[in-house]
Amino acid sequence: MRGEIAKNNLIRRAALLKGVIIEAQSRILKARKDLRTVEGMLLLMDDGIRLGDIKGIRKHGKLPDFKHGELTRLCLEALRTAAHPITCPAMADYLAAEKGIKRTAPLVLRVRAVMVRLTREGRVVRGGVHRRRVWTLAGKTEPTTRTKI
Repeated sequence: MRGEIAKNNLIRRAALLKGVIIEAQSRILKARKDLRTVEGMLLLMDDGIRLGDIKGIRKHGKLPDFKHGELTRLCLEALRTAAHPITCPAMADYLAAEKGIKRTAPLVLRVRAVMVRLTREGRVVRGGVHRRRVWTLAGKTEPTTRTKI
């Protein structure tokens, strides 16, 4: 009896996943059709255009509580006021407290993305290992005394 319930649940889950795949394939087909139409219009406007050179752009979700550049500014402020190198979750706690919002997983992920970008730009230094990654400002000598995180 117990095996039948588990089997039926797995059959239902497989059917739901197949439905998701069919829906996604339908969206892909529609997007490809729209892309062919746009590429055709581009060729009409400029027959020398190289369509293969056009790179795809991935959409990313915005965090509604932050304006353009505000997340980066607050991350740098958190690093300036920290008494020691801090982790992304600790930085997300600081940002959430500054904005009066709740810390969420998307906020932590976005903070991590900002820190990786700032590392590439040479503005911050990464330390620690994978799960215990910490960040500090590049060339930081003394922490300020405003608040300690």
